[in-house]
Amino acid sequence: MIGYGPSAGYKDELTVIDGVFHIATARRDNQVTLSHAVSQDSGAAFLVTSSPKTWTTMPGPERIDGLSGLEAQLTAAAQSYGCGGAVAFSFKVTGLVSSANWSVVGRPTGAEGVLANEHVEIVGIYADDTDDIYFIPEGRLIHAHIRSFDSPITAHLNAFDRLTEVSISVGMF
Repeated sequence: MIGYGPSAGYKDELTVIDGVFHIATARRDNQVTLSHAVSQDSGAAFLVTSSPKTWTTMPGPERIDGLSGLEAQLTAAAQSYGCGGAVAFSFKVTGLVSSANWSVVGRPTGAEGVLANEHVEIVGIYADDTDDIYFIPEGRLIHAHIRSFDSPITAHLNAFDRLTEVSISVGMF
């Protein structure tokens, strides 16, 4: 299962990867603490999830340039699997990112920052329909979150420059 959303009261950024919650809490000076503990006392304002039966790994390009490049790869994946019309599916992408801008919701304040030359996993939902039930940012085809394997950050992915060593997996139902 993958997923994303804000916690109740918009205090934390929630990311779910392989069924594990990554709860990012914004602190002062754009610092973030990361937890995996879920309790009955906490909740989500909303949580978009996808639980595919299997993940299919497809050949990745040598590099992907930015969110638009990732969207193009996922559009090609949808077409190669014979998806027509409005389509939505989950995705997981791993690689080495040259630079990625991230953000974490938070009240009273959020956090934002940049990852540079880090091994990451990007998860999210691709949807090319016009009915936005997945909280896709305006003008985009994906809502993506990023997790670094090199530093303790999991957050909403706002932008990235270049991703190399690419592996792309799409959720199959």
